[in-house]
Amino acid sequence: MVGNASPDASSTRFKLNPPSRQQVQGAWVEANLFAMTGVAPQFGRVFTADEENRHEPLVVLSHGLWMRRFAGAADVVGKTILINGWSFQVIGVMPESFQFPARDQMFWASKSSGRAIPLRYLPPAARAIGR
Repeated sequence: MVGNASPDASSTRFKLNPPSRQQVQGAWVEANLFAMTGVAPQFGRVFTADEENRHEPLVVLSHGLWMRRFAGAADVVGKTILINGWSFQVIGVMPESFQFPARDQMFWASKSSGRAIPLRYLPPAARAIGR
């Protein structure tokens, strides 16, 4: 086994700047999730273990959310968005084929950010993966 990761999928209110409310599926994940799946971002990057240890509020968007809410704009990297009222910096966009742990996943944020406060829990598609 190379490692493991344990995502928590939950329904989360996602508020963008300018103000707009939308319920989306998001996951609070450990930095090693992306390495475990072997999928690189379409552009930008994913958060690192060092950033996770510093509890940095970073988020990676799904291709679908990027297209719907940002019209595929390349300048989305570096922007700040609100998730549950907390600021997160967008650092990357995953390819359209990346749909982990659920098909309708819209973002991946660091579990360690201290801001992973979902409004309500749904049964997770996966609790842990290993490789």
